[in-house]
Amino acid sequence: MNGEPIKKYHVSDFSQPLAVYGKLLSQGVNVEELSERLMFSKSPKWHYEDETRVICPLQLCEKKLGATIVPSEENDVIVDLPNLIQSYSEICLKKIPFDAFDSVVLGYAISNADKITIINKIKDNPLLSNLKLKVESCKA
Repeated sequence: MNGEPIKKYHVSDFSQPLAVYGKLLSQGVNVEELSERLMFSKSPKWHYEDETRVICPLQLCEKKLGATIVPSEENDVIVDLPNLIQSYSEICLKKIPFDAFDSVVLGYAISNADKITIINKIKDNPLLSNLKLKVESCKA
């Protein structure tokens, strides 16, 4: 799992984070290191995407949608600072300025309709005129 050797991993209920966490620990996985790799790195086979990930605290997100989630010791793995986040929205969206992007990659599995919609939205917005469009072809 992202470079961690796991002999046998099966969790029937992913809605119980403590069970998932416990299973990883029982396999000898360094969960903190795995979490950092999952957030901050990609497999070398995806290096060509030249992706930059944007990660920010949930409190800095401008738009919040969905149910409000309140962490509890029974259902969630409590982080080192449990009082930092009393509750959070199911979906948290952060505004990122257009000039932070230099290209958009349309994956090989994107539908033609979605591809046309995205291309038209980019063409119709003068603030996106700097974007390069890349279309991925199917990798064998």
